[in-house]
Amino acid sequence: MNKVTMYLIIIVLGMAAVTGVAMHQCKRLQQDNERLSANIASLSAGTQQYKTEAGKQAARAQQLELTTGELKHHCADLQARLNDMGIKNKYLQRAVYASTQMSAKVDTVVRDSIVYVPQLARLDTLQVLQWADAWVRLNGTIHAGRFSGSITSQDTITVAVHKVPKKFLFIKWGTKRIDVSVASSNPHTIINEVKCVEIRK
Repeated sequence: MNKVTMYLIIIVLGMAAVTGVAMHQCKRLQQDNERLSANIASLSAGTQQYKTEAGKQAARAQQLELTTGELKHHCADLQARLNDMGIKNKYLQRAVYASTQMSAKVDTVVRDSIVYVPQLARLDTLQVLQWADAWVRLNGTIHAGRFSGSITSQDTITVAVHKVPKKFLFIKWGTKRIDVSVASSNPHTIINEVKCVEIRK
């Protein structure tokens, strides 16, 4: 084998190695592009609110797939909650959060109650406020135009992370995207926002 043939073999092997690396980089860039496109679609879709078959409040959102750097930059509020919980990003697989608010209409009678006030050494009148249903309890008093009491609310939040299959006519196959659905058992709870983030390692 002469030197020219050896050099040609080395050049061909070098070109094959460079081509392999370039193809691998192209594939990685294509996957990253697909991931970013899916994230844009997810953010555009936002949170969709609906009612379950039992009439409970629920919401649905598409999953985001972020790197740890993107999580810190684009989801600073979620990152702060994770830090507060003592969860390190290198151990994190998926994070789900839901923002809720509770709103209940209260219609009750305010009744007077006579109490003894030791500081004044006399009787005084307080207005007592009590209201409750199966999920919310309100107890308190009104004295000199000031309300003092407590509001207690019970709720159970159900979170499901599930696949949405691709569809062609009536045929379903593979995975189009990952969605997260959140439902509340309290009819006074409104789910404002849902977010699911999968960490890309």
